[in-house]
Amino acid sequence: MMRKRSIMSLLLAFCLCFALAMPASALDVTSNNQYIIGQDVQPNAEVDVDNMSIINNVNFEQAEIASLEVSDDVAAVSMLDLTDEQTAKATHYEATFDKGTVDVYTTINGVSKTDVEDFVNMANNAIKQEMAVVTAKNETVPDVILYQYTDGDIQIACGADTNKARSYAANDFYVTQMNIFENVTLDSVEETSPNDNAVAQRAAGNLGDGIGIRQYAARDGQYMSATFANCPPLNVNKSVNGVPNTEYSYYQYIGFKGANNLEADMGVLYSPGSYGWQPYTKINQNGKKYMLYSEKEGIINVGYVKNGNGLGEEGAYGMTSPITMTAYKNIKGYNNGANNGASTIRLTVKGTRITPLTQNVMCISEAGTGVTSSVTWKALTTIAGTENIPAASNSSAPRIEMNYSDVKIDNQTAIWSTANDGATEDRSRITSKGNGYIKGKVNFS
Repeated sequence: MMRKRSIMSLLLAFCLCFALAMPASALDVTSNNQYIIGQDVQPNAEVDVDNMSIINNVNFEQAEIASLEVSDDVAAVSMLDLTDEQTAKATHYEATFDKGTVDVYTTINGVSKTDVEDFVNMANNAIKQEMAVVTAKNETVPDVILYQYTDGDIQIACGADTNKARSYAANDFYVTQMNIFENVTLDSVEETSPNDNAVAQRAAGNLGDGIGIRQYAARDGQYMSATFANCPPLNVNKSVNGVPNTEYSYYQYIGFKGANNLEADMGVLYSPGSYGWQPYTKINQNGKKYMLYSEKEGIINVGYVKNGNGLGEEGAYGMTSPITMTAYKNIKGYNNGANNGASTIRLTVKGTRITPLTQNVMCISEAGTGVTSSVTWKALTTIAGTENIPAASNSSAPRIEMNYSDVKIDNQTAIWSTANDGATEDRSRITSKGNGYIKGKVNFS
């Protein structure tokens, strides 16, 4: 991977929209793990399968880069939501592989062929793995597929060709555009006063930084998944004592904790700028904090990027349609076609984007190092950012509900812990829970 450089990061927010009129088709899995188009099936008629058994059986054929040349075509730069200054600094390369071409945009000087080859293969492998899960569960093929990654020094974000995903491209090559940029030099980022920017979000923390509900599960596993719908933050456009409720952070997320201060918060963050949910990941591991997406101007973390989710300003997930979050503690990467490369922690979010409403989006986010030790899985709904959140007795106070369904660890229905630390309710309450579901209210009277 590339060494950390000192320049400020490129603010990334790109939206790749593919106008696809082709109907979704079922993809049949053959005995040699090849995928072919089969007859149409009812979308979302989900089959109960184990994601990891599917992912671990995927064979990936890596692509080899032939050339990396600076391109004179700058028209596609408009796909990036950049300032004029940043656009002027971005270089457009055309990366030619044995399986296709990729437009690469970066502010990093001297980006190498090896780096681009590694990143493209990493993204293509992750997309193929998640497409195998989509196929096995008879889910609708996403209209937009995005991949993002940070190693703490650099970040990459990719858009995929979903025409290829629909036909499950035999050459394992989906990525059409890649952005590579450096993370912020975090020790030089100044904290922004909460009143300087009404839509500034605070960093995700634990319940000590806010209020909410946390419930631990009773068993370990390789991944946890949960679905929620129609749980928007309430009173978000109101103010209390002159402080707008957009000053606070609103989260629906799952994740895990482990030994040596390991903590992973993985789900969605409410974005007041786009009035919807944005994928969010924060991982504390081995003394580092990796973050994928935040709107706060200054966060003391490694791997931070502002607005780096890839969905675009109008591309947030909607507030009423179901959103499914899946957190994996250990996903093996590609390695010369074998599924035994460097492992990562992964979040996959699937849902319906606001604009246009008919398009489904799958966002795959990876960071950190895959965890092989046991962990404790958790489900949370929080309002974070400060201890001074207005009390529920105030009719204008910020509030949010928890309503997770189809909660599973691996492909087994989640059972909640009954230990003393199995649940934490701070100015909030769990209203009901049972195998595979949990409901609650945050800051309600």
